[in-house]
Amino acid sequence: MAKESRTGIPTSGCPLVHKVEKDYKYVKKVVQILDSIGKPYFISGGSGMAMLRFGAISIHPNATSERHFAFDHDLEFLQVFDNDTDFHASCEKFRQKCEDAKIFKECSKCWARWPREDSNMIIPGREDYDPDVSIRRVDDTHDGNLNVAWRGPRVLDRDIVFPLRKAKYYDIAVPVAQNPMDFFKHVPLSGHAPLLEYGKGCEDMAFPLWLKNNAEWGPPTATELAVKGLNIPRGILSLCANALDAAGFASFSSCFFDPSRHPLWKLTRNHVKK
Repeated sequence: MAKESRTGIPTSGCPLVHKVEKDYKYVKKVVQILDSIGKPYFISGGSGMAMLRFGAISIHPNATSERHFAFDHDLEFLQVFDNDTDFHASCEKFRQKCEDAKIFKECSKCWARWPREDSNMIIPGREDYDPDVSIRRVDDTHDGNLNVAWRGPRVLDRDIVFPLRKAKYYDIAVPVAQNPMDFFKHVPLSGHAPLLEYGKGCEDMAFPLWLKNNAEWGPPTATELAVKGLNIPRGILSLCANALDAAGFASFSSCFFDPSRHPLWKLTRNHVKK
């Protein structure tokens, strides 16, 4: 069951999410702006991965501590456009609506940022960076594929993305790819192609070493620092994933399913033995 924070905004059944991030109002406004533009869009990047794991972008690794740990310093959305004209017109609408909101530090076409002093999305090595949001272009080729402007064009199977599902961000439903694990395994690591930013499968996405033990966390970039892993028990990660799934949101809950504990599995196994 979702619980309410001190602000009255529901958090989730995940014990690592017990206080609403300072970034909430900015993320909410970005989602409202993208909804109003009316073009299909969905979350990507480390912020998207965090929503799939926890229903938030930053967490309290120790439930008894006030320390926030952020999984990214920005929001990255992918949005489907009809053509160049549509892309530029939509990005201009984003800029205008961003400025009208009067809460952002800077607004541009398909990009905005807000002050780091009013953010929990601060990661080691980038303490002096303002968090930002960017919207990357996706072209539907109408032949079953999508061309994604992802550090160079990449082709994705349309069925990996559509129909879209919903990721949880507190009380906000954020569009995410239909098959998140298949989608995120295509995300390239910036400046390190052909390396993948999030790896593949449950071991890399649902419970990577740096989440469940002390293995270092941090991509190999010059501006981000590696830090000691969070050492979160697998049972807690499973609890968070299952809470999201039970509420109808996309998650990695299937990675924690143990068929040996399912009564139907036991009946089937006994039947096969006979």
